Amino acid sequence: MTLDPAIAPDRTPSPVVLEGVRLEERIALQLLALLPGALIVYLSFEAGGYFPGSVSFAVLLLTQVVLLRVLVARTPVAGFSRAHAVTAAVFAAYAGWTLASGLWSSAPDRAVTEFNRTFLYLLLLVLFGTLARRRGQMRLMTRGVLAGALIVCICALITRLLPHVWPVSTGLAPSRLSFPLTYWNALGILAAIAVVLAAGLASDPAESRLGRTLAASGVPIASVTLLLTFSRGSIVSLLIGLVVLVVICRSSALLGAVVAIVPPTAVAVVIAYHAKLLATTHPTSAAAVAQGHHVALAVAIATLVAGALRWMLAPFDARLARTRPPWAGLSARTRWGGVAGAVALVVIVAVVAGAPGFVSREYHQFVKSAPVPTSNVSARLGNASANGRIALWHIALRAFSSAPLKGTGAGTYELDQYRYRSASELPVVDAHNLYLQTLAELGLVGLALLAFVLVAIMAGLARRIRGPDRVLYAALFSAGLAWAIHGTVDWDWQMPAVSAWVFAVGGGALAAESPAARTLVTDSRARAPLAVAMLVAAIMPLLILLSQSHLQRSANAFQAGKCATAESQARASISALSDRAVPYMIIGYCDIQDGLPNQAVVAMQMAVEKEPGNWQYHYGLAIADGYAGVNPRPALLTALRLDPKDHLFDPLRPVLRPNSRPRWLAAAKAAYGAVLVSGRLTLR
Repeated sequence: MTLDPAIAPDRTPSPVVLEGVRLEERIALQLLALLPGALIVYLSFEAGGYFPGSVSFAVLLLTQVVLLRVLVARTPVAGFSRAHAVTAAVFAAYAGWTLASGLWSSAPDRAVTEFNRTFLYLLLLVLFGTLARRRGQMRLMTRGVLAGALIVCICALITRLLPHVWPVSTGLAPSRLSFPLTYWNALGILAAIAVVLAAGLASDPAESRLGRTLAASGVPIASVTLLLTFSRGSIVSLLIGLVVLVVICRSSALLGAVVAIVPPTAVAVVIAYHAKLLATTHPTSAAAVAQGHHVALAVAIATLVAGALRWMLAPFDARLARTRPPWAGLSARTRWGGVAGAVALVVIVAVVAGAPGFVSREYHQFVKSAPVPTSNVSARLGNASANGRIALWHIALRAFSSAPLKGTGAGTYELDQYRYRSASELPVVDAHNLYLQTLAELGLVGLALLAFVLVAIMAGLARRIRGPDRVLYAALFSAGLAWAIHGTVDWDWQMPAVSAWVFAVGGGALAAESPAARTLVTDSRARAPLAVAMLVAAIMPLLILLSQSHLQRSANAFQAGKCATAESQARASISALSDRAVPYMIIGYCDIQDGLPNQAVVAMQMAVEKEPGNWQYHYGLAIADGYAGVNPRPALLTALRLDPKDHLFDPLRPVLRPNSRPRWLAAAKAAYGAVLVSGRLTLR
């Protein structure tokens, strides 16, 4: 008797092997498969990879890897496929469009740093798309991504539950767990991705018994980490990802995974939720530490119980796989009819239970409610308020309307938000929506290119679900979907620690499957031009890395009041990359402090020239003008036009009325002192 392919037993576990490959090449491929997970750990401890320096380091590392592959590998493009080539070409066009946007941007230097991040994602897509999609390679990569995310979650939990073991700064929002990424929502979605991947591997009969056990053990850790971030968007994204995983994986090991994971994880999460002192502005007080120890013990026990249950239920997976489901003899039409009937029944029950009214109330709260108060963080989980995001999205749409085809330029949303925000809205850098921010900054062209790439990656993962590693690709697809959905409410794109893995697994999914006996050899004459191209491509990230390292030291010295060091390092930053405005601003303020107002004017004018759309540099120029006895009104009026609602300008507003040079100087001194302590200057 032949079983329906949809309900046939899953394949038996297969080791991660690369048959027909030389030992040294096999080791290299396995190390490459672990690279995305290693990047998660590195970038997480570099503020999520938000700043240009860490991104440049990662780009240089990947450039060297690609260069070595071009020069050394026998088959450097063994994974070539038309789908991958087209996707990579479109993504390269998106990266080029990002860089080209500096030509029409009011902040052209920002296009360079935005391109650098996009180039990181492009390199990952290209690199893993050149590898032949052999059995086990994607599994090892998925294990690595999960391991990297769990390492970050474990470190984060230690700092909150056992602060005496690993004391760290609690950051801008002490009540919400954010270490090491420095942003709670980014840590939240990383933990959510870890939960989906762990649930997938724990439900995969093709995974080894030990692999399923370890994956199940990771769910309580990641779940409690997610809870302590109190990231509502991440929790919703997780729920959607898990529902999709359950629907599409069709695994005989799913029931065993659910029984092993859900009870201990639920207990750990409930205990963590009731540890209210961990969600206050003083999460390391003596009483909070006591609660943290209690939660740490609960997480440890839940981890052990989940793993033990999963190990014991492994034989049940095999027995269930051999059992013929009751619907096996039904036709496809009958099965789909049953599914449709079940869906209709759920809809009817939901309507009778008042679901439409509930949805209407929640939508009204999402759109109309004020931001969630920070006094009771745990209560925010039941609040559907968009927390000010609607206003941010309206600003993005307003910026888009000013340049619908090409956008206002990569990285310029911050400047648009300054220009269009209301007096009550705090300044922010990102629109908290990847797609609307892309629409604003890069126009319809940029959004179309990005959408094509993301859809192609998701389609590549979805297509593999019908293959032998069905559950593995179902987990990757579900985790990728959770990431894409969360991108509608936050700025994950700017945090490579939570985004880079998507392009690595996307490249692997789009790559061609290469038989072990394949002997494709690239023409040696093509290797040299490719190698030269990679060396040329490494120049820009190298310059950014050098410039950023000097700028970091300059900013630290400036904040410490050491202007001699600050100026020296700022000039070194300019020598590495002359298109950045921040070093000139630091030099200008240091010239004011050193009693050199005329030189300060020159430095501030250079900053304005590099980034004419930023109020900070025009305001700095107005201050320098006041010190130099030059009329500061023109520069101040430009700053007011670029940020009309900012009260930071109040000390300098008197110069808008007829007055004398002494009053210009007095106002400039007051403004200089105010701006230094405001925390509003962008120094990195």
